[in-house]
Amino acid sequence: MYRGYTSPGIRRHRSTLRILCLFLFLLLVAPTRGWAQTPRDQVLDFLDAASGFQLLGEIITGVLQTGEDMATPVTLVEGGDYMMVGYCSSGCTNLDLALFDSFGERVESDTLPDAEPVLMFRAEATGSFIVQATAVECPPAGCSLAVGIMGSTAEPGAIPGEDMAGRLTLVAVDLMSLGFSEIGDERVGSLNNDQSISLPINLEAGREYRLVGVCDRDCFDLDLALVSPRGEEVASDVLEDALPIVAHVADTTADYRVEVIMIACGLEPCAFRVAAYARGEAMGPGGASFTGELLFHETHYGELGPGDQEVEKAYLEVYEVEARAGQSIIADLRSDDFDTLLRVRGPGDATAENDDFGFDTGHSHIEMLVEEDGTYFVHVTSFSPESAGAFVLQVAVVG
Repeated sequence: MYRGYTSPGIRRHRSTLRILCLFLFLLLVAPTRGWAQTPRDQVLDFLDAASGFQLLGEIITGVLQTGEDMATPVTLVEGGDYMMVGYCSSGCTNLDLALFDSFGERVESDTLPDAEPVLMFRAEATGSFIVQATAVECPPAGCSLAVGIMGSTAEPGAIPGEDMAGRLTLVAVDLMSLGFSEIGDERVGSLNNDQSISLPINLEAGREYRLVGVCDRDCFDLDLALVSPRGEEVASDVLEDALPIVAHVADTTADYRVEVIMIACGLEPCAFRVAAYARGEAMGPGGASFTGELLFHETHYGELGPGDQEVEKAYLEVYEVEARAGQSIIADLRSDDFDTLLRVRGPGDATAENDDFGFDTGHSHIEMLVEEDGTYFVHVTSFSPESAGAFVLQVAVVG
């Protein structure tokens, strides 16, 4: 395993005075529990009183017997303030809520002996979590319950993905958990209503792809279409939303085109970003092709900044990976916040370095043939001194 990998986390204390004051305010103004109201109605009433927060997704509902659980996956964004609230029906006297990270570790919970649990916290890292509701005491007919997940409307992103980078981060976390890697460079631009642009992309036969588009807050509807070398549309997302995702499995290796179409832009022009992800056999981080066996693969979501080591006034994080002669190390580093610089160092004089991979200053990539058994060190740093921010590092060993 390579050192430094940490589970996406939650600050376990009430992280800001604003959240605490809001919680006290909600205790005073939130509607009292009424038997005529459904649990879903009570969640909506709580939301109405929670100024500065917005419901994320749909209200989760279900029916549980005593001792049963209901689990729901959720993706949280680093720095976002969140609230999760549960209500249950008449006769239900004890309902608990808990939040678990991707390793199954409990990171936040409300297990007080009441039927209205509330979680309030700030996420320390972007990642996938599980919200679990547990019916502790129910009548024989069971407990009808509802759970609402809310994010703050304040920066830096309490509504996950409020900005374009945040939305792509949310999608990337989910896709990478399914074995996808980001390939190529993100494409950025701007379009007016009813304008479109064609972007080239090379797809390899047998690989499964996801093309993801996002646009700014003034954009309400963005479409994506994938066009084959013959000019035929092979896949598209034309739903009325601002987060199109196109799925396609390439049956031949060829140069395709991604059509980006601006359908509804409130304040012209609207900015957009498009990223591509792929998975398949013999594919490593960053879309690198390899022969042999994938021996090790890890994804790390990190934060470069004060508290890290410093080398020539640049922040530095170091990870370890074991490799043997004849194997290859593939490392891929991406950040929206700083100009990335990636190094791999090993026994003796073994070293490799990459600043900008392609045309993206926020992307560095290394493929290194190992000549000597031992421990290799992957250095994540920035090209500019004292630059800081979030990053995603993928490391693989193949052979």
